[in-house]
Amino acid sequence: MKQLFLIVVLSFVAIAQEIPTKGDISIGGSFLFAKTSYPKTSMSILSFSPEFSYFVNNNLEIGAALSIQSSDFSNSNTTAIGIGPYLAAYFKTQNIKPYIGIVYTYVTSKSTYGGQTFSDNSENSLGLFGGILIPLNQKIAISPLVKYSLYFVKGSQLGDVTQIMFGIGIKAFL
Repeated sequence: MKQLFLIVVLSFVAIAQEIPTKGDISIGGSFLFAKTSYPKTSMSILSFSPEFSYFVNNNLEIGAALSIQSSDFSNSNTTAIGIGPYLAAYFKTQNIKPYIGIVYTYVTSKSTYGGQTFSDNSENSLGLFGGILIPLNQKIAISPLVKYSLYFVKGSQLGDVTQIMFGIGIKAFL
């Protein structure tokens, strides 16, 4: 049964797909994850980012993304919500399309410790991301991706607060 499932999935990928194309509109999103371990504790970050985009041409996408992120560290929890535009460039290959992009996000965050709010901030971030768009059929594609973000936090210099996350995305083309 597992072999049959694998054959079906690979057959969809093997079919030459021409997505995205100029004028395509897509809706989708990504799930990203990062975990950092320390000697006596660890920090986990989970991010969900729904997005909407338009393809200016076959290789250039412009869009907007919402970012919802939750992180846990010891007894503290931070929830961050952000929104911003992004731009992605795709490279033409046979069946898959590698891409790179840049995203600007305005973020508001709330941190709690032991159930009490101790921080309520807003900040900006600039992120670089890259991945591979893998078409499953004429309207759906998945995308493993990596994202590196720099945060502009009050009281620190650019590059003091960074984040690298790994995940998977999905796009539906309308």
